[in-house]
Amino acid sequence: MLYVGNLVYTVLQAAVKLSIVLFLRRIFPSQTFRRIAQGIEIILLLHGTLFTIPFAVQCTPVQSIWDRTITDRRCLNLQAVGFSSGGLAMAEDIAILLLPIPHVWQLKISLPRRLAVIALFSVGSFACVTSAIRIKYLVEYSTTFDETWDHVDIVVWSFIKQSMAMLCASLPTLRLLLVHIASRRRPGSSESFFHRETPKQMWRWSFDRLRRCRMRKQQDSDSAPRQTGEGVLVTTTVEVDRLSSMAIDVPPFPPPAYPGPRNNA
Repeated sequence: MLYVGNLVYTVLQAAVKLSIVLFLRRIFPSQTFRRIAQGIEIILLLHGTLFTIPFAVQCTPVQSIWDRTITDRRCLNLQAVGFSSGGLAMAEDIAILLLPIPHVWQLKISLPRRLAVIALFSVGSFACVTSAIRIKYLVEYSTTFDETWDHVDIVVWSFIKQSMAMLCASLPTLRLLLVHIASRRRPGSSESFFHRETPKQMWRWSFDRLRRCRMRKQQDSDSAPRQTGEGVLVTTTVEVDRLSSMAIDVPPFPPPAYPGPRNNA
């Protein structure tokens, strides 16, 4: 079980961090930010690949990892591998934590909102703390005489770190839920729009906002004639969908009255 857990932990931490960096690269489109993010992505891919192989073939034969009755086995120095992986993971956490802060500070928004966004990104600082605690237990584990007992703390903090990493990666998708909860607690605030309006009105509001954003981008861009035509086509489709959705509230027309048979008398 520990053998499989080490493999899953190494791959999972690289995948979660990679998803966070890809998300940040979509938010901040500057060239400098993209180059730094691409460098971190390469390091994460190498970390997830190169450190999975030593954990997978840490002993030869592989069965000797869990079958201690096999005496003629050869094993790698897992302490060095664990310290290297833990130190690199902590450096990655710090780099991802500091990566968006300078760009967020330059946003043209109010200071309270700016600090709120920085605090949101700073939730990942707990992952740095868990990495340091995990390295502490790795040091204690290197001089242990009872692997099954001293390995418990490492496993617990590894799961805590992965849970916090996945929570940080999911925070952007939880914004609407947090706004909905805040609107219930403050009915008079401006955010209570999401609580007062019906789902149909919310959909129309979101759709109109997206359409205006697309039209603004289309007006500001110097595109080719073909691209302009595509933009008009998209806008026309949006208008048709919007009219069709609004037509739901229109009552049906009465059936036409057909004249009866003529009376020749």
